[in-house]
Amino acid sequence: MNTPRELTERISMDMRSAMKARDRTKAEALKALLARFSNAEAVPTDQYRNDTEVARKSLALSDLYTILDDEINELQQAAEQFDRQSEYRVELEQKIAILMQYQD
Repeated sequence: MNTPRELTERISMDMRSAMKARDRTKAEALKALLARFSNAEAVPTDQYRNDTEVARKSLALSDLYTILDDEINELQQAAEQFDRQSEYRVELEQKIAILMQYQD
């Protein structure tokens, strides 16, 4: 991906495809990642006390990859808390594999 927009559009398209295919694990992983991107664009509330409309922050491609890496690391840490045979650990590992496809 060359731009932040291209990366987020690709992830959004893949999420929609996963939803249509009823791939719950992939859809959840991508939806959570897109939410993290959106949260990172939010402006702190103390910067717009009286305004109702505020422009969101623009994120660089490197910012998005940092967020992606953070999400993967958090999922890996969570997976380590469960037994190898745990259904939840297997699902977390699947989400990790899905997200790793978007690393540059």
